[in-house]
Amino acid sequence: MQERLAAILAKPERLVVGLMSGTSIDAVDAALVRLRGAGLATRCDLLHFRSHAYEPELRQRLLEVASGAAMPALELAALDFRVAATFAQAALRVVEEAGRAPEQIDLIGSHGQTLAHRAPEFEGWDPTAATWQAGSASAVAALTGIPVVADFRSADVALGGTGAPLVPYADYLLRRSAHENRILLNIGGIANITYLAAGCGVDEVLAWDVGPGNMVLDALAHSLLALDMDVDGAHAAAGTADVAWVETLLADEFFQRAAPKAAGREQFGAAFVQRMLRQAKTRALTAADLLATAVELTARAIARECHRASLSARPVDAIYVSGGGRANRTLMRRLQELLSPARVCGFEALGLDPAAKEAVDFALLAHETLHGHASNLTQVTGAQRPCILGSIALSGMPPRPLAPAEDA
Repeated sequence: MQERLAAILAKPERLVVGLMSGTSIDAVDAALVRLRGAGLATRCDLLHFRSHAYEPELRQRLLEVASGAAMPALELAALDFRVAATFAQAALRVVEEAGRAPEQIDLIGSHGQTLAHRAPEFEGWDPTAATWQAGSASAVAALTGIPVVADFRSADVALGGTGAPLVPYADYLLRRSAHENRILLNIGGIANITYLAAGCGVDEVLAWDVGPGNMVLDALAHSLLALDMDVDGAHAAAGTADVAWVETLLADEFFQRAAPKAAGREQFGAAFVQRMLRQAKTRALTAADLLATAVELTARAIARECHRASLSARPVDAIYVSGGGRANRTLMRRLQELLSPARVCGFEALGLDPAAKEAVDFALLAHETLHGHASNLTQVTGAQRPCILGSIALSGMPPRPLAPAEDA
């Protein structure tokens, strides 16, 4: 098997599929990319992208588990396999739509579906720390016939790191600039930022989760309006934000904490949303007002982090936004107001597909794992040391036949 992996590495370019599903748990994003070089010499071309929706019943089960619902171990194991099957389908579909065959694909990088994540609370080994991304790598490899790298977060968490965010390494390799000071802002279920100073080295990259993104906004839209989302932020635009309440919410310990820090449903999931719904009633807010307040919370949380001491003295020329939050015009307008004079624009301003960003990033992270490069930035996650991320599943490769036994 070592020879086969070496043959992949020896190729002048490799075709890699990246698979990603975030905290919104709505779909599996699949990107087919062509990668040349590795590390600082990496060159990446997006060949095709698609989003593969979860079956509604499966998505509901995943949301329940991610929100803390109890489930027998056998059902959790079955759920893990169902996620793997969905990820495998997404990979095969993007390959087919790109006019390729699975035999032409060298590797899959699968983020899996995060259902539990608790970062260490102190230095050294923390037995309460945990992370689980459903979607068995071996099952995905077996179902696609392609080697898979997955389980990217566990090693960093075991070394005392937050296990997130991991994409800043990809941001540095693919999106650094010699002349422009950039913040890459991803507003998925959770919002996170990567700061890339012009001409910076990899050890100078700054990044962390900043707070809620679409997770809270979408949950409120579902509870208040029976909608999957507030399209374009139209309902929020019709409301008035309760700014005083927003400032109270921003007093929460998470927002005060210095980086490294990571967030998920444990901080901004169903319990947080239900608390907002209860408090909104006592403040006599309409549905539009509550959505406007949630937009203001996200916007101010991002702005505060961009103005935090670690960034306030650093120049910022432009902020490039990816993730579903980019489509919320009300949110984008508030970000421009709060972050001026820096330009706030969509990720497409860099000539890249904003919807495909994280799937591309995990294709690159898998590629770096195959090359033996450490892709956890310790100044970002707080891990004790850099390490190679992920586990490699080879069940997609044809097995070698057993060699005849030598005569005794």
